Amino acid sequence: GIENLLVIGRCVSAVDYGWQITRLIPPAALTGQIGGIAANLAIQGKTSPDRLDVKDVQKAAESKGIVLHI
Repeated sequence: GIENLLVIGRCVSAVDYGWQITRLIPPAALTGQIGGIAANLAIQGKTSPDRLDVKDVQKAAESKGIVLHI
C-alpha cells in the first residue's frame, strides 16, 4: 500500500544458480542503476514507478549501455 517506493539491492527471491548470481555485488549494483532509471522515468512521466511499462525501462537502460540479457 505504499506508493512510489522502489526496493533496490539484494531483496530478491531466487533458488540455485539464480541465488548464486544475485548475491554478488555487480548484480546488486545493477539493480540500483535500474532503480534509478525507473525513478527518473517516473518523474519525467509524472507517474509512479509501478505504472511504468517495463519495456520503456529496459529501452532506457539499454540506451545507457546496460546489457540486460545475454
